[in-house]
Amino acid sequence: MFGGALALGLIAMIWREIRRQRREENTLQHALRIEAIGRLTAGVAHDFNNLLCTVIGNLDLIKMRVAGNEVLSQNIHAAIRAASHCAELIQQLLSFGRKQTLNPEPVEMNSAVRSAEGLIHQSIGENIHINLQLCEGGCPALVDPNELSLSVLNLITNARDAMPEGGTLTLRTRCVDLRRHHAQRG
Repeated sequence: MFGGALALGLIAMIWREIRRQRREENTLQHALRIEAIGRLTAGVAHDFNNLLCTVIGNLDLIKMRVAGNEVLSQNIHAAIRAASHCAELIQQLLSFGRKQTLNPEPVEMNSAVRSAEGLIHQSIGENIHINLQLCEGGCPALVDPNELSLSVLNLITNARDAMPEGGTLTLRTRCVDLRRHHAQRG
């Protein structure tokens, strides 16, 4: 009789251990599925983001060419707003995936701004003056060049939209050692 109770106790203990292991396996499988979905989402979102950058840039160029045609200008502006909204949704997908692939490279910021100057002039329009204030001696940074381009394009688009009557847009580079800056702030 004592042996039977011991056997039942052992079976119950083994059964509980099996259930615990299955729960852990299910939790792990679920986490792996979520991670795979995140990677897939981030990859697709990154590709769409690159395509949208091209679409928005071309729409900005077309908008300048049809400046005299109010109906076409309004249609292009609506398309730019829609594409910008898509870009915001893509950023949300990238945040969800938390796997936005960044490829930081050493970039000299002054050179990057100078090389983007043509795109900047095309995107901003004729009624906005661009004032470049580049730091002396260069400004090295470790950044993802694509993210830098998208950030500059986004800033320029926002500045253009904020100055419908025209104005001056100042782009300034400054070399700052963030480690030292944060250490001084305490």
